[in-house]
Amino acid sequence: MEAQADHDGQGRSEMIGGILHVITSLETGGAEVMLLKLLEASGGAGQLVVTLCAGGALRPRFLATGAELVELGLKPGRPSLRALLALVEVIRRRRPDLVHGWMYHANVAALLAQRLSGWSTPVLWNIRHALHEIGQEKRATRAVIRAGGPLSHLAASIVYNSRASASQHEAIGYARRDVEVIPNGFDMGRFRPDPEARASVRAELGLAPSTVAVGLVARYHAVKDHATLVQAAGALRREGVDLALVMAGSGVEGANAKLAAAIEAAGVGGRAVLLGERADIPRVLAGLDVAVLCSLSEGFPNALGEAMACGLPCVATDVGDCRFLLGEGGAIVPPRDPAALADALRRLIGLPPEARRELGQAGRARIEREFALPSVAKHYEHLYDRVVQQARARS
Repeated sequence: MEAQADHDGQGRSEMIGGILHVITSLETGGAEVMLLKLLEASGGAGQLVVTLCAGGALRPRFLATGAELVELGLKPGRPSLRALLALVEVIRRRRPDLVHGWMYHANVAALLAQRLSGWSTPVLWNIRHALHEIGQEKRATRAVIRAGGPLSHLAASIVYNSRASASQHEAIGYARRDVEVIPNGFDMGRFRPDPEARASVRAELGLAPSTVAVGLVARYHAVKDHATLVQAAGALRREGVDLALVMAGSGVEGANAKLAAAIEAAGVGGRAVLLGERADIPRVLAGLDVAVLCSLSEGFPNALGEAMACGLPCVATDVGDCRFLLGEGGAIVPPRDPAALADALRRLIGLPPEARRELGQAGRARIEREFALPSVAKHYEHLYDRVVQQARARS
């Protein structure tokens, strides 16, 4: 298994020192998107990203940051000693100042490889997941999560993106010392109200000016609970509410028989638009009137913050840090409660358009004030500096 490196398409460079990030893949996900945003905000020079698996939808954008990319070629779901030894060799050759793992598999791989490399450098863990529905995870993932408890005490620090996630992991044995809670950061220039994009998207989807577009951006997974939104939309449609249900994300497409059946059963077959995975999510959001996050479990959801940054009033389930993130930007409802979700949507849809816009503007102002990307990136920079300096003082 040959480790391959790229540096903005220019071939191999020999980064010595700097930050070495380890992540499972570059597919679209919360950890991948946050790492990408940090690299875009700070510039990728002097940073190396090692992916356990090759490729991914976000790969071109990672290369465009100027960071170097090394892909170990691991096949998803198939652990490999050769991939671990390849990571060991990367650490030995590059001698980074800091190794930063992103999520469970990469955290464990980063820690084991650093120990085997013999190179004395601190290892940070990054956890961006909530454990409310751990039973929904694959068996192998559950095993890695539980193995992380005792191993976490060897990490220099653990970064969580939500207070809820930190508490849940500490309850199953994760280290309580040297813990940082750094929320997700949002690019206010990329995610913003855009009247031109709004008109374009609504024309593309065939939405009349009077139709209220209710949207959900989430991959198809049991924890995202698309069924509850579909049932809520069905109840509103039976009342004669003029709404369209717009859903985007990996697996959210007509070929998904389970989702298609739920849509037909709810009676919204002619009013549901399934977009699948899209690269133009800011544009899609601009075409909506109300955004929904109906998950059973979350940490600090990117999708909710991005919708708020786009000036959308939102309805979110009361899981993870959703209540804290949303503030006064919409409504909070219990999870797995289609009636409560329908009631919240009914109230928002019933507002005059100007009142909905004002609510959305309040949400955008909260994101800009509390969670704008530059301040979050600065928080990471300070953490990196502190951990590196502490490690040098001990050596």
